[in-house]
Amino acid sequence: MKNIQQKTKGYDTMSESKDYENEAKYEVVRVTSLKTNGSVWTKQYDGNMDWNKVIPLLLKKFPHIILSKQTLKEDPMTHLMNME
Repeated sequence: MKNIQQKTKGYDTMSESKDYENEAKYEVVRVTSLKTNGSVWTKQYDGNMDWNKVIPLLLKKFPHIILSKQTLKEDPMTHLMNME
């Protein structure tokens, strides 16, 4: 158990560099809804929402939801255009 905690702790400190803290950051949240008929839908939002209010509404409408958050160094459109 100690080895897992040490590796996790080391990974966390490596992922947060001091230089990155001063750069512009763009938060993107993706909501994936899994519908009862088997279809899957994903929609992307900026990070400026009160998810504590939105999640209960989504859970009433869809049987399963997945929320994922990504922090980008550039705006989402530029990031999309630069993908290979």
